[in-house]
Amino acid sequence: MWASWFLIQAKIGKSYPFQYSSTAILSFFGAIQSVILTLLTERSINMSMWVLKGKLEILSVTYSGAVGSGLCYVGMSWSVKQKGPLFTSAFTPLIQIFVAMIDFTALHELIYLGSVVGSVLVIVGMYVLLWGKSNDAKEIGVKQTQAAEEGADVP
Repeated sequence: MWASWFLIQAKIGKSYPFQYSSTAILSFFGAIQSVILTLLTERSINMSMWVLKGKLEILSVTYSGAVGSGLCYVGMSWSVKQKGPLFTSAFTPLIQIFVAMIDFTALHELIYLGSVVGSVLVIVGMYVLLWGKSNDAKEIGVKQTQAAEEGADVP
């Protein structure tokens, strides 16, 4: 589901290059989906749980929305525009590795063997993917060069 957003973003970016407003539209539809999911899963909806009480709650929701979602989506949109959706989605699993490192250093959480093995597999998979993509780019460059040379030979 998450990687499909990168594919959609790449197609949207070709015909609608305004990444800030496309990020706002994405966030708006994400909020609508969240409301629908909440209405479907919650049996008794208490509207008072949605009311923010105090400056700290308002500040934390605003910060997480602006920084956690807004800047991240803009950065990912820029990456999709520069390198494509495959490159961007390849680095998404690194977030979980960074979270594990922060958990271990800041919160003194235990790291289990499965987490370490999974992290190693994610990194190996990412390098294999990027290696394959660079080989594809080289092959495309060689084919384009050969096609240009053949086209130049024809009078």
